[in-house]
Amino acid sequence: MGKIVKFGQVQETEQSKDLVEESSKEIKTIFSKKPLYQKIWEGLEDYILHNFAVKNVLGMDFTYKENNLKEIGVLGILAYEHKRRNGTFVADFVGRGYIDTKKDKVIIDLVVFKAGERELYNSTIKILKAKKIYPELTFNEGE
Repeated sequence: MGKIVKFGQVQETEQSKDLVEESSKEIKTIFSKKPLYQKIWEGLEDYILHNFAVKNVLGMDFTYKENNLKEIGVLGILAYEHKRRNGTFVADFVGRGYIDTKKDKVIIDLVVFKAGERELYNSTIKILKAKKIYPELTFNEGE
């Protein structure tokens, strides 16, 4: 007669299942992360399109600085199409926001244009300097 041999079954513990799930989540987040510059771009574009009479953002160039509290100061220039006026326009702006680590995005809560409200623009710059998130522009002559 034949003999029945039972091999020991490998039982996965909950701990090993959790490790597999965590490693797969880490892999997904590594490949899905966008650079911070792109997140700030999207945050600025979203804020500007929803709060100003901007039909289309044609281009934007900015510099930013962040502190250890995940706050961001932004200084830049924007080329856009106006909703009610024909033509393209260029405007200097300063902005403030923060990095939302839970949603993996940048939230911009203030953008001020230099030509629009000069006093608010200057006071925003002072606030950013006080929080040490004002991006300083340095120019090297001869380069």
